[in-house]
Amino acid sequence: MSVGSIPFFLSLALVAMAFQLAPRRLAKQALLIAANGAFLYPFIGNIPSWTGLAIFILAGYAAVRLAQTRLRGPGLTILLVALVAAFLVVKKYAFLETFLPLDVLTHPVQIIGISYMLFKLIHMLVDCWQKDITEVRFLTYVNYQLGFFTLLAGPIQRYRDFAEFWESMGVSLPDKREVMLAWSRILTGMLKMALIGAFALRVYEFAANFAPTTDSRLLAAGGLAVMFYAYPAFIYFNFSGYTDVVIGAGRLFGLTLPENFNRPYLARNMVDFWNRWHMSLSIWIRDYIFMTSYKFVATRWAPYARRLGYLLALASLFIAGVWHGSTWNFVIFGLLHGAGVAGAQIYGQALRKAIKPVGVQAYMRNRWITGVAMLVTFHYVCLAFLFFPQDLAKTTRVISSVISTVIGGA
Repeated sequence: MSVGSIPFFLSLALVAMAFQLAPRRLAKQALLIAANGAFLYPFIGNIPSWTGLAIFILAGYAAVRLAQTRLRGPGLTILLVALVAAFLVVKKYAFLETFLPLDVLTHPVQIIGISYMLFKLIHMLVDCWQKDITEVRFLTYVNYQLGFFTLLAGPIQRYRDFAEFWESMGVSLPDKREVMLAWSRILTGMLKMALIGAFALRVYEFAANFAPTTDSRLLAAGGLAVMFYAYPAFIYFNFSGYTDVVIGAGRLFGLTLPENFNRPYLARNMVDFWNRWHMSLSIWIRDYIFMTSYKFVATRWAPYARRLGYLLALASLFIAGVWHGSTWNFVIFGLLHGAGVAGAQIYGQALRKAIKPVGVQAYMRNRWITGVAMLVTFHYVCLAFLFFPQDLAKTTRVISSVISTVIGGA
């Protein structure tokens, strides 16, 4: 069931109404458990996938309990490596074909939302190990992982926030004004997905099919330009629309989900872009990849920490890129974003050295500089998104065909 579909809208309305009428916390919890199961069911198409999901949930809970009690630092590292390795196999990442037999990567297991469930599990393991999470109940954990609000594409909510909602469910329900605002946001999100996003995708697909086949230099260049701008429009309106729907849906039940977008295409550099785009993922990457690795580097190689930090920023955003998909085009996508973030950090450091703090303040306030920076950043993001929608071979074939037509066409 698509989050932007009429069946989802009607089902959400029925569940929200029943939730409001349910007399006790246990009844409300039971209703949401049933809703989670009903939402998940169409996405799991075979017995191996159900088995894989059950193993992931049970093993994850056991790992969390282990992290609360007996797990040491090296043990946590080994556990995290094993989890990521299993995730890569389940998702059938293309580079594994170099190391593993093909039979291993032709399994029928497909677990919807496993990327986000892995992020949640890693967050819980690290926070339990650091004693930031002290109590984990099995039923709360299962619904945290399988909640239909964030199962498909986030946002990534922290366990303690969800547990507070789950354990106090029904204590403070939204008032009429909040309900109206929630429905308004849901409808806005559905319109963004179903109208604007869908139209942008149609335009992109038309251009992607047309541009490589025309003999006209002008039409080929125009087709490439349409591809260049249409797909970023689609991905923003589709993803931010989805986020609007699930955040609004959560508010109907008293659940506050983290915001995910803040006008990302107005960012002045790639660091600013990732502070505005998929913010719950950016914060997760910062907390559990970049800061963890940077602290390790800073304590052992302090004189080189800043320079190594640039490499860690590149690696962190590269991981964010390749997490989006298992094929080689996402490697290019991740490298472009990683290089963009590292480059922005290097440029910022050089600027601070060259013109001092007072000069930096004037530089940041200059409207012309801000406008140019935003324009350059936006086009860099659009360039990276060229590699997002399809496999690397098709992407390069389309681009090379269009470029050859533009250079040598009539």
